[in-house]
Amino acid sequence: MAKKHNPLREDVDNRAKSAIENARQRLKGSEDDYSGKPLSWWRERWKDKAIRRKFIETHIKISDALDENELVDFKFNDIQDDLWNKLTGKDAVLKMRRGGLSTLFQAICLAETIIKPRLKARSVPHDADTEQEFRDNFKVMFEGLKPSMKPPTKYYNEQRVRFKHNSEYLTQTVQPRRETKGRGLAIQILHLTEVAFWIGNQLKALIALLTAAEGGQVFVESTANGMEQFNKIYEDGKEGKGGWTSHFYQWWWRRNCRVTGATIEPLGFGEVFYLVKPSERFSDLSGQRLEDAKLTRREMAVALRIYKHLIRRGYIQKRGAFRDDWFRPEVAEYIAWRRAKIEDIGERDFLVDYPESDSECFENTGRPVIANKDLKVTCNFSEPQDGHEYLVSVDTSGGTEKGNPAAIQVIDICCGAQVFEEKLKLKPDLLGIRVAEVCDLYFRALIVVESNNTGIATINKLRELGYDDVLYRHLSAPLRRAVDRGDKTIEEAMEQAEFGFPTDAVNKPLAGMAIEKGVRTGELALASEAFVKQARKVVWKDNGSFSGQSSTDEDDLFMALAIGWFVITTMYGFFARSVGVLPEVGDAR
Repeated sequence: MAKKHNPLREDVDNRAKSAIENARQRLKGSEDDYSGKPLSWWRERWKDKAIRRKFIETHIKISDALDENELVDFKFNDIQDDLWNKLTGKDAVLKMRRGGLSTLFQAICLAETIIKPRLKARSVPHDADTEQEFRDNFKVMFEGLKPSMKPPTKYYNEQRVRFKHNSEYLTQTVQPRRETKGRGLAIQILHLTEVAFWIGNQLKALIALLTAAEGGQVFVESTANGMEQFNKIYEDGKEGKGGWTSHFYQWWWRRNCRVTGATIEPLGFGEVFYLVKPSERFSDLSGQRLEDAKLTRREMAVALRIYKHLIRRGYIQKRGAFRDDWFRPEVAEYIAWRRAKIEDIGERDFLVDYPESDSECFENTGRPVIANKDLKVTCNFSEPQDGHEYLVSVDTSGGTEKGNPAAIQVIDICCGAQVFEEKLKLKPDLLGIRVAEVCDLYFRALIVVESNNTGIATINKLRELGYDDVLYRHLSAPLRRAVDRGDKTIEEAMEQAEFGFPTDAVNKPLAGMAIEKGVRTGELALASEAFVKQARKVVWKDNGSFSGQSSTDEDDLFMALAIGWFVITTMYGFFARSVGVLPEVGDAR
């Protein structure tokens, strides 16, 4: 499927490329000794992004974890280099482990407070251990500065530094039951790390901190951990909502994720490829070892993406206009590292800590009802077709302007396809009138209305309008058993059954499981992009039920279709027997 065009992403990329080129031109050929420039020189030029980067790379030092924590100049790695040129001031970054982004944002916070007066910056780690690591990193950065680069301080400890020009940099976690502390502060630079792992009420803490940083720069970076608050911010950024810009970096952006000396060997006409370890020769492989060395389809797909990444970054050159020889040693080294890491921690944890997709990593931790890979439009909405049976399912609402909307879904029972969808805000009785119109349009289809709360009023209106004969009645488990035993006829049981579908603690999870299976297996074809978009944010909760991942995410379209599909797959036979109708089963798609 063609990649969807994203004007916002394209604009960010174009601005980043322009910024890179402008910086190169400004610094091209300069032989100046930047290390000898006084603070006043840097302050005069601080609006220049290239100068800000030069300050960080010239004056800030970090511990090199790959070289016995040797103190080294902070030179941007590939991820830091790419992100620096794409930052907009309100950024959400989905990252892998140890990519260096926390270090970058700490350096930005320190540099800005050194140069600018009356500026408050804050880093917010997710736990006490990380807080201590941040403080240790800050100490290395601050104490590694030349004396000429250290403005006079009012006070300095491991938690914060406050300069005499009234700028301050603070490192402090969010405290459970004190999430709103600091709401009244004015923060100009806010760095939030591993938000998905914060302890306590994440939403309350985020609201407090984002309120304090309103109008300032905000950097949020995290690995995936469920489809909660960070996931919502990241998805908003992908859609250009709330002023956020989202960035994603796969594990192969890290240059040390390699096993030096590994190769990929093609066999025959390149239909089969084998990964050969540095200590092996391909000609010596046989039996099970040869079978184990074979690349999987996923590994080949990842290898091709790594190959293209290395070309974009300039590490390798493409050989000819039409040749994609992705199975080079440079690529093989990454795939060998991937295999070894998966053997160590397992594929599921690998795809979370070292993501390859910005949806898969959330799914592996967030329990969506329907996996993102299964959510796609596979049919079109359609007019009523002669000879087909239909079901109209309804998720009701109060119809208030600020409340959640109601939803109507129509399913073609004969072929298992979504054929009509409507989202609207109507009072429950007026909703009943609209449902009756849709019922008549689709040959007086069976109507299934959620019977909880406002659904009762909609059901009463439909009964008043004369739709008792097509209005679904839910047979409870005792009534179904009575029919199965022969104690009651289906007609007698239906007379005692309540109108509507009760979305209680038993039925709602069952409806969720039914629609998941229907979409995953292709038995239920989807026609609605709006449904697909909404379903991506419907997740299982700890109580065994499901809803939108946050309080602001709607699930009306999802709930309506789930109710309808559950009735078709589990309960429709009882209803059909009671009225003498049983639809044919087939696949018209």
